[in-house]
Amino acid sequence: MSERNAKRLLRVLESERAALLSGDLARLEDIAARKEEILAKGISPAAALAETLGRVGAENHRLLKAASRGIESALSRIAETSAPLRTYDASGSAKGTPASGRLERRR
Repeated sequence: MSERNAKRLLRVLESERAALLSGDLARLEDIAARKEEILAKGISPAAALAETLGRVGAENHRLLKAASRGIESALSRIAETSAPLRTYDASGSAKGTPASGRLERRR
């Protein structure tokens, strides 16, 4: 039974990898629940399968960290671009945006 669970875990890890590579992050919550369910039942894989599980798990961990960094970077960029627009006059003094929200074009 536990060898079968190890094979099921490998399939779930492969599904997780596919979701990460395709950017389908919405699937990760379901995948995490499936991994927890399998691990709660216990696994006892053969040596070769244990090595494969370790390798695939480590690669997925690397992909998850990269996805997390990408999301953090995107959120940071959104915060930067949604900050109020600052302009500067000829003397270099900072000015806020016009109260009306309209920009004036100079010729």
